[in-house]
Amino acid sequence: ARFTGPRDDSVEWGERARGWMRVMRVDAWGSMIVYTFATVAFYLLGAAVLHRSGQNPSGNDLIRTLSEMYVRPFGAWTQWLFLIGAFGVLYSTLFVATASQARVASDVLRVFGFVEGEKAWRNWIRALSGVFPFLCVAIYWLIPEPGNLVLAGGAAQFIMLPFLAIAALYFRYQRGDARLVPGFVWDIFLWVSSIALIIGGAYAAGTHGWKLISDFIKS
Repeated sequence: ARFTGPRDDSVEWGERARGWMRVMRVDAWGSMIVYTFATVAFYLLGAAVLHRSGQNPSGNDLIRTLSEMYVRPFGAWTQWLFLIGAFGVLYSTLFVATASQARVASDVLRVFGFVEGEKAWRNWIRALSGVFPFLCVAIYWLIPEPGNLVLAGGAAQFIMLPFLAIAALYFRYQRGDARLVPGFVWDIFLWVSSIALIIGGAYAAGTHGWKLISDFIKS
């Protein structure tokens, strides 16, 4: 993305931008395929092994219980393999989430006028990147329920879906570059996806979201 450079009216910039768009499309399609099949496989394993044996992943035994999905069919040696993989996944999630949330929070402060200048903005990113991991530890120390924390985070993401859909439509029609405008078919997909996100987010917030958040607060 940095190679593309700041937007200008040159033909070269348009070519570089279209090249970066091709990279992102490959990344998006590949990620969708991998995550879809991995999620389906994980769900089927959980339904076939954990549900049948009456095990419910909860509390501090969340990861250990999930590892039973592999231990029962494949043997005890898979527990260590699962734990290593779980550590890698959870660490990378925390790493990326901390970096992105520190930047989003700093952007919010800059948009509302609390931070001025590039240097101050970068200092806030560094500071929040150090604060957020300790905040996560504090939340877990106060509420040691990994399952409820995951559900509460999922509920919050559901509530954000309509806003993401609106933002996507805004950038498509108000901030898009004419050289990068997608075709008619992709516009249809964008609208279908946006409507689905708005309906799904509203439904989840109205039926499950507030209940999960309230249960999370009570716990």
